[in-house]
Amino acid sequence: KDYELLFAVRLSAQCTDARVNQVTPALSARFPTLESFAMADPAEVGEYIRSCGFFNGKARDIVGCARRLIDDGYIGDIVGASCAMVCHGHETWHPDPEFYYKRGGGPMLDMGPYYITALVQLLGEARGLMGMTKRSFTERLITSEPHRGETINVDVDTWLSGNIEFESGAIAQVFTTFDVHYTVQPRFEVYGTKGSMMVPDPNTFGGPVLVLRPEDFAAAPKTDPGLARHGVPDFYAGWKEMPLMYDYPENSRGLGLADMCKALRTGREHRASYRQQRHVLEIMTAFSKSCAQKAYVPIQSRYERTAPMENNPMHGILDE
Repeated sequence: KDYELLFAVRLSAQCTDARVNQVTPALSARFPTLESFAMADPAEVGEYIRSCGFFNGKARDIVGCARRLIDDGYIGDIVGASCAMVCHGHETWHPDPEFYYKRGGGPMLDMGPYYITALVQLLGEARGLMGMTKRSFTERLITSEPHRGETINVDVDTWLSGNIEFESGAIAQVFTTFDVHYTVQPRFEVYGTKGSMMVPDPNTFGGPVLVLRPEDFAAAPKTDPGLARHGVPDFYAGWKEMPLMYDYPENSRGLGLADMCKALRTGREHRASYRQQRHVLEIMTAFSKSCAQKAYVPIQSRYERTAPMENNPMHGILDE
């Protein structure tokens, strides 16, 4: 395996090749995949390579290297993604929900900025899309105070779905609606040629990152799945939680503003820039345009992903 050779080279610093050859079989047996190295406790790795010298530093380097290899494409080339925001509207809890159903409202313009921004940050520039939209209900009954019992005339589509084509060749399926009774949000998934990744709901700003690779789950049964006996599915079987490489895993809604302030002080471009906002807005409004035209809508604005935030060892200090 290519990464095992890389790790062996790191172990050989201030150590003989013979000693490296002695420790690597047990190390590879304990951590048989790159993902297992990425999730490993450096202290445990250190025990396996103690005899190589400088084992604490080498253990940290191995785990960090594994994480970087995953970020750099260990699930392969990205071929697609899927995400959804599903609920039955906000008239059951919001004190003044009418604006959600007027021009400028609807599920895509309300919640889409979270999901579409996450997609362009993960997949890059969008090339175009095709969408289907509809208005399932012409009126909405408010059940929250203080407008309980009043009705809202719905002026916007409340069911928007479609596929976004990215310049990379990936295709993302997107679905947003105010028309469905649902208890939890569907999963946000990214699909690669060597595995899949599940990322947290962008509207919650936190949660685990999970990775699934073929070697992590049992082979599919050699039978017609329609004849198999089905119970409650275990959606997370085989998925592995990955270590988070960057800070602020909790709800940090003000982080983009803080980054902009730091950028203005240092002269660099801030990450949540107008270019990103324009690109995301054009994508969101293109769903209704595509449906009205019954055609593929090219995206005219250009977008280049900004660099991820640097992991400053001191919490609250942003990069220059």
